[in-house]
Amino acid sequence: MNIPTTSPALSSDGRVVSGSRRGGPGLDDCLKLWDFTEGRSVRTLTQEDWWVQCAAVMSDDRVVTGSFGGILQLWDVVDEGRLLKTWVGHTVARGTPECCINNVAVLPDDRIISASSDNTLKVWDTTDGRCLHHLNGHEHLVYNVAVLLDGRAVSGDYDGKLKVWDLTDGRCLQTIVASTGYEIRAVTTLPDGRFITGGNESTLKIWDDCHRRREQRMALQVARQKASDDVATIIRRFL
Repeated sequence: MNIPTTSPALSSDGRVVSGSRRGGPGLDDCLKLWDFTEGRSVRTLTQEDWWVQCAAVMSDDRVVTGSFGGILQLWDVVDEGRLLKTWVGHTVARGTPECCINNVAVLPDDRIISASSDNTLKVWDTTDGRCLHHLNGHEHLVYNVAVLLDGRAVSGDYDGKLKVWDLTDGRCLQTIVASTGYEIRAVTTLPDGRFITGGNESTLKIWDDCHRRREQRMALQVARQKASDDVATIIRRFL
């Protein structure tokens, strides 16, 4: 049986951490540490309560994961292979569907930011699981978040909007209509400070500084074409 794999993340020594979602009754959710030089799984950490929806690696190689049920967890995956901390990150009102943490990202000072289906983001201190900022403003579920080079963050939602956040005080600096009628499913930063968004309109878009208009649009039709090149190769042609 095929089990969906979620959110691979890279550790400092080049190994990869991946999560999985429950593939059927009796199948556990887990984190795996992979050695790509040998093509094998080095360690598997299993849990029974929540599927692992997203993962990010901190500067000391601890791993933070977000799960269905609004759960955040902190793991020592590389050294000891154990769960360090669990806390409820996001909740929803009674009578509404249970929320899911869709994405997590690590700030330069090892605070983390989580994006959730409850339409919010939160900034966390991982030492005690304390919420430092509650970022409100999205009107639909937030799919993803990325940290920019200057410490700000950009998030994308179900309604095709991007929001830029000041993480020192939790203010929304700007709202950008990135895609009308389509979801923003992915946001990734580039080394030069620009970032790329992708969604279900089958395009990738490169953005300049978040306080300026979009610099360039690449109508790559990635989801529709059967090109031999992978996405990374296509992107490099435009940079």
